[in-house]
Amino acid sequence: MNIRTALALGASLAAMTSTALAAGQCRAESAAALTPLIELYTSEGCNSCPPADRWLQGLRADGIAPQKVSALAFHVDYWDYIGWKDRFASPAYGVRQQAAVRRAGGRTVYTPQVMLDGADLRNWRSAALPPPSQPAQARLTLTGSPAADGGWDVVLEGRSEVATRLTLLLTQNGLSSSVAAGENRGVRLEHDFVVRSMAEQAAGDLQFTMRHHFAPANELRLTDSAVVALAHDADGKLLQSLTLPWCP
Repeated sequence: MNIRTALALGASLAAMTSTALAAGQCRAESAAALTPLIELYTSEGCNSCPPADRWLQGLRADGIAPQKVSALAFHVDYWDYIGWKDRFASPAYGVRQQAAVRRAGGRTVYTPQVMLDGADLRNWRSAALPPPSQPAQARLTLTGSPAADGGWDVVLEGRSEVATRLTLLLTQNGLSSSVAAGENRGVRLEHDFVVRSMAEQAAGDLQFTMRHHFAPANELRLTDSAVVALAHDADGKLLQSLTLPWCP
């Protein structure tokens, strides 16, 4: 059973709801089961990364992400030195990858690297996984509304069973680049689930609220965007994830 089949079988357990409220406002609530989290660490300067980018796009095409799994593509900057600067990359994403690898017991970061719920998924092309049925240890609610400056105001509310670290990430689909240098010179690359912005907060109480304003950015199209909320415990274990697509 590959990852697409397994996650499809778990749809009823890991489903989320997204509901339009007042004009220009949307809301999503997490389910009782844990919604799996897939993180891809990639770079436009890496010639082995495009297959992984296409694999992640396939999860969207198959209706798996973001409906049944939360998906994030972190573009790292440590390939920029070979001639092509990835404009979607951030040093913070490389730092995040290093921390994730350490938590998983690894020593080396690489691209493309796929992580499933914090564990290294080296056989991502054909991973055999059980349906997502693990109970979540946090309940999350996301509310979003357009901001006056053209950005997005988001509120994350919820409750967890343990002390929690919260993360909000703005992602975008439908991005592309015609690479003019480096290992992918002459190749047109297409990307989905690209992390454009990230904010973190420690929740002092088991019941929590996090508010964040995602400001307008170059090439940011909110109609192709979503906000992903993550709740982790102090050791980095995923408690729950939730995706709210743009809904003006």
